[in-house]
Amino acid sequence: NSLADVAVLPQLHVLTYGHGKGV
Repeated sequence: NSLADVAVLPQLHVLTYGHGKGV
């Protein structure tokens, strides 16, 4: 699940802040 979280977290940040702004 760790790998899945690492892959999902960046996507959530991008969706939340905007394209490429989520860090």
